[in-house]
Amino acid sequence: GIDVILYVVDPTREIGEEERATYGMIRHLNIPKILVINKSDLPEDEKPYLEDYKAWAEEFNAIFELSALRDRHIQPLKEKVIELLPVGEDLYPEWQLTNMDKEFWIAEIIREKIFSIFDKEVPYSITVEVAKVEEKPDMTVIEANILTDQTRYKKMIIGSKGLKIKEIGQMARKELEQAIGKKIFLDLNVEVDSHWVERL
Repeated sequence: GIDVILYVVDPTREIGEEERATYGMIRHLNIPKILVINKSDLPEDEKPYLEDYKAWAEEFNAIFELSALRDRHIQPLKEKVIELLPVGEDLYPEWQLTNMDKEFWIAEIIREKIFSIFDKEVPYSITVEVAKVEEKPDMTVIEANILTDQTRYKKMIIGSKGLKIKEIGQMARKELEQAIGKKIFLDLNVEVDSHWVERL
């Protein structure tokens, strides 16, 4: 259905048959309506029909003058639209920032940290599989495997004395804790698996 109607008008254009038809069609609808008068960046003498459109104001929940060209006064309109929108049902858990499933979302965060650290040194064919997500009262325990098809990339990701894998874990854990709002225990392992693509 329709939650909010935005009727955008041009004050340099005389109210004609098209404008009256649209106005007549929406004015009696029991839906929140906003009248948006564009081209606020123009001088007053170049908007001869501004007051004619303003005369419609009582039929609308709000009226805004803005400039789409100059990107002016857009934010107040956005805020009003949000205010008028009805609250819908939750599509996914409150802590989850997207509609992706939890394991995929966690894996993508870890994978992004790998490429953030190594840039183009490792191939994009590297993937991450989340093996376990366990919710505990005081923390979330996550076990994940970083999969690569070559031993040399495994050594690179682990790093000397495990410093690189530790850095990946720290960066991923920090972002996950900020998103979830809960302490994270993240256990990362690196495995060589030349057939992981075939399992997709």
